[in-house]
Amino acid sequence: MSVALLEMAFSRGMLKQDEIAVIWTSDPTPGAPIVYRRDLPQELKAKIRASFVQIHDPPWGQTSTIKRWVPTNDAAYDVVRQTAKLLTLDSKKMK
Repeated sequence: MSVALLEMAFSRGMLKQDEIAVIWTSDPTPGAPIVYRRDLPQELKAKIRASFVQIHDPPWGQTSTIKRWVPTNDAAYDVVRQTAKLLTLDSKKMK
């Protein structure tokens, strides 16, 4: 469970902190990407990227903020695919 979701559950009274024990914390994992179409003009893609760089600490839920936006690539999501493989999850069946 992500820290943001856990904090939200605490703030809404869905969970109590004394009822939860963190047994392991992973390295950071990528969040949901913000994407654009491949066939957009390069100039427009550059403007979109530049606009995200200018956004600082927007609220995320009731108790968190997004710290920053960073460019990424498909390889950043390998950790998600590796985890799914370890758990024997079939992403094609999950759509």
